[in-house]
Amino acid sequence: MDQEQNVFDIKLYASEKASLKRLAGKYGIAMIFLVLNNTFAPYLFLRIYSFFASTENLTYTELLALNAVSAYLLPVILLFFLFREEIRAFVPDKGYKPFRGEAFCLFTAGMTTGIFGTLLTKLINMVIDKLFGTGEIEDAFAGMEPQNMTEFGVFAFFICIIAPIAEEIMFRSLLLKPLRAYGDLTAVLVSGIVFGLYHGNFDQLAYATLLGLFFSTVAVKYNSIVPVTILHAANNIIVTCASDLGGACADAPQQVKDICEKIVYICGSLSAILAFLGFFLLIICIAKKCFVFRTVNRYLSNKEALAAFVSTPLAIIGILVMFTLFMN
Repeated sequence: MDQEQNVFDIKLYASEKASLKRLAGKYGIAMIFLVLNNTFAPYLFLRIYSFFASTENLTYTELLALNAVSAYLLPVILLFFLFREEIRAFVPDKGYKPFRGEAFCLFTAGMTTGIFGTLLTKLINMVIDKLFGTGEIEDAFAGMEPQNMTEFGVFAFFICIIAPIAEEIMFRSLLLKPLRAYGDLTAVLVSGIVFGLYHGNFDQLAYATLLGLFFSTVAVKYNSIVPVTILHAANNIIVTCASDLGGACADAPQQVKDICEKIVYICGSLSAILAFLGFFLLIICIAKKCFVFRTVNRYLSNKEALAAFVSTPLAIIGILVMFTLFMN
C-alpha cells in the first residue's frame, strides 16, 4: 500500500511540475508580448487614431490617452485569454487573517524600501558614470512633464487613476493568480519582478520591483486587488503632486499657486514621514510574519516551484527579452 501511494505521489509530483512548466511558458509568452506591445503598440494606435483625426499636432490629452490605451488595452485582453483557465480554477486561501492596519504597514514599508532602491540605483549610476562616462539616468517621464494646471490635471488622471487600476488588473490579478496554485511566494516574486521590468527603464527598476513585491503581498493577504489599487493610487498621488505640481503651477494665478505650493509641501512632507515610518513598520511586518505565505503546492516546495519556473525555456527567453530591451 505504501509503495502504491509512493508511486501515486511521484506521478502527481511529475504532473504538477509539468503543469507549472506549461504555465511558465505562458508567462514567457506574456513577457515577450508586453515588450512587443510597449515597442509597437504606440505606433499602431497612432495609425488607427489617424483615420479619425489629425495626428500632426496632438494635444497633451490625446497623447496621454493614446499612451494609456496602447500600454494597457491589448495586454489586458491577451493576459485574460492566456490565463483564463487558471484564473477560473483559482480558489483563494481564506485562512489568512491580516492584522489591523497590515495593508498600511506593508504599503509604507514598501514605499520606504522603494525610495532606498531608487537611491541605490542613482548611486550605482553615479559609479558607472564616473568609470565609463555614461551620463545621468534618463528621467522616466522626460518630455511628459505637465507645463500648466490643465496638463497637470490630465497627467494626474492617467498616472493616479488609470495606471493603478490597469496595472493592478494586469499584475495583481491576471499575472498573480495563476501562479498561486504553485505557492504564493512564487507568485509574489514573479509578478513583482515582471512589474519592475515592465516599467522599462533603469530609473524606476528598483523602485517599481520592490513596490511591486509589497503590492503583490497585499493582494495575496486580502485576496483582492481593491486594497492594493487604493494603495497604488495613493502612492502615485503623493509622488505626482510632490514632483510635478510645483512646476505645473508656475504660471498660475497667485492664489492657485499658493494652494498648489501647500499641496506640494504636504505631499513632500508626507512622503518623508512615510519613508521614516517605513523602517519601523517593516520591522513590524517581519515580526508579524507578513512575508510568510501559507499557500504552497502540495507536491512542489517553493524552491522547486521557482526552479521549475526559471528553468523553462520560454520563461527564460521572456525574462531576457524584457531585461535586454529595458536596458536599451
